[in-house]
Amino acid sequence: MDREPIEDIIGRILTRQPKEGDQELLEIWISESESNRQQYILMKESWEKTRITVEHPKSDELYKKLQHQISSTSSRQRSLPVWAYGVAASIALLIVSYFFIADFNTEESVVEAPVIETIRKVNPNGQKSRIHLPDGSTVSLNSGSSIEYTTDFNSHDRVVHLTGEAFFEVKKIIEKPFKVIAGGVVTTALGTSFDVRAFPNAERVYVSLVTGKVSVANLDTVAVKDTWESILIPGEQLIYHLPTKVTSKGPFDLRKMVHWKDGVLYFEDTDLKEVVTTLERWFGANIILKNVPTSMPRFSGEFKNESLDNILMAMSYSGKIKFTQDNKEVVIECINP
Repeated sequence: MDREPIEDIIGRILTRQPKEGDQELLEIWISESESNRQQYILMKESWEKTRITVEHPKSDELYKKLQHQISSTSSRQRSLPVWAYGVAASIALLIVSYFFIADFNTEESVVEAPVIETIRKVNPNGQKSRIHLPDGSTVSLNSGSSIEYTTDFNSHDRVVHLTGEAFFEVKKIIEKPFKVIAGGVVTTALGTSFDVRAFPNAERVYVSLVTGKVSVANLDTVAVKDTWESILIPGEQLIYHLPTKVTSKGPFDLRKMVHWKDGVLYFEDTDLKEVVTTLERWFGANIILKNVPTSMPRFSGEFKNESLDNILMAMSYSGKIKFTQDNKEVVIECINP
């Protein structure tokens, strides 16, 4: 009668993956002749011996092992016809295939490590924002500034890369210090609040501590002798002068260094060039200076949530400048005494 090749049936049974009816078909085939029965016994004995002694082998190693077992067993059973050994070898190869298919199907899925990506928050000139980090800390990000951190933030450590200025209110996690890297220095804190200012092309980096305790150290060391670290207490500010690599530490004015996050612009005897840079960043304006004298005019004043027009008007009352404004295009002309 027509039926599936016996090699396929024996292969599935020996690898314990029988289909419905395989066992009945095998018994029928065995009952048809003594040669069939001997051949099945030979294969089962060879398979059992090999399966026990070879664990997760390579396919060629398993096949050689099966052939060796068949040869050893057949040497004791010379009554088998010659053709039976060829069939047995074919079944051995088939069993190898079944073994690796079964092993592949039952193997546990490999869990790939999550891809770590960088998250970047950017404020163009004229925009400020408040950002909540995954650890519960918050960042007030100034205009013209950006921060970067990775998607595994708080999994192993807490590191933020800053360009520009930001005020940090850090949640205390003792085993995971909070680090801010900016302008060639790293500021490390546990639970505290502080301001870091490190705008591009600026000569100075400022770290101003409001509450808690932080350490500040340099990153761009050339040799061991260039390494430094400074501990700040509340009310202290560290200034790092980038061209000379010199640091200084002392008290600071909250109005000047921190109150920007509350909408306060504060100038204290500040030269016109720095005032203009701050106004451009704060309002996203384009300001052109004309007729600037050798001795730069200086200004003082405190402005809370004021418009650019009102601030320029107040500056003009000093008699040092006059200005024209067309939307966010501003021309400031100095008035020589």
